[in-house]
Amino acid sequence: ANTLPRDGALELMRKCVERDIPVLIVSAGFTQVITEFVRQHDPALAASPLLSIHANHMVFDSGGTLAAFGEQVVHAKNKRFLYNHIGGYFDKLRAAGRDRPLILGDSLGDAEVTMHVPHGGGGAGLKIGFANKADADIPRFLSVFDAVLTGDQSFAFVDEVLDVLTGAK
Repeated sequence: ANTLPRDGALELMRKCVERDIPVLIVSAGFTQVITEFVRQHDPALAASPLLSIHANHMVFDSGGTLAAFGEQVVHAKNKRFLYNHIGGYFDKLRAAGRDRPLILGDSLGDAEVTMHVPHGGGGAGLKIGFANKADADIPRFLSVFDAVLTGDQSFAFVDEVLDVLTGAK
């Protein structure tokens, strides 16, 4: 695969796993593609029980042909309903005292991923937006994210934030 992750993304996820911080990737992409991408770039990270991927699941028939997609389709406009599908994931984190997520996203809907989490996830945690497109509506990004990075930014800022939040700096 010639596709490369955003600069610093894998390092940030590794740092989270090393610090026993769960990582949840929510994507409108395909579960199998994302899993394989992470595996090719970092097999240990892909195998970590702290890494979870919630995306669109492809279903193949016995001949290996794509036959269907999973029951729940993930897209940019329905991520706010994530809790309806993987509530147990969030409940388990909450029971472990982890109820302040660090949310990273490149679409306005990504900021709403914890909206329906019962422990107040809609307002809890820190949300960092990546406004990648030149025509991104920065005022709208700033209205839903706590911090917004413009252009093709690396994860350096997020890495610094993680260090501050975990007491590493």
